[in-house]
Amino acid sequence: MVSATAPRAKTLKTNIPQRRISCAGEYAALKGEAAALAKAGDYMRAYCNYSLCIADERFAVMDDDLAFTLTNRSLMSLKLGDYDAALRDGLGAIEMVRCWPTTANATRRSRAMAKALYRVGCARMG
Repeated sequence: MVSATAPRAKTLKTNIPQRRISCAGEYAALKGEAAALAKAGDYMRAYCNYSLCIADERFAVMDDDLAFTLTNRSLMSLKLGDYDAALRDGLGAIEMVRCWPTTANATRRSRAMAKALYRVGCARMG
């Protein structure tokens, strides 16, 4: 268990480009590239790509798309040691999932909530 006086990691200072996504294809490509970058261990670039998708969610295909993107960015923050950012994204994803209609796909809803709760737990243990 981490003591209450343990130092927390400094918040990441990223230089995320301020641009808008032009179409749904670019949105999907950014998310796919972010996933590939994360698997390759390039967490900062993956974090930046996920941030672009979150900042311009007009092209999110489904209501749950943004919640999953938040949980993925939360994982990148954990990998980079920014536990406060990971906690914010995890809590944001939980709030989004809570707002989904009860008619939403129960399996996807459960999966999204489980991912978000796990990220919050890891961030709090960080």
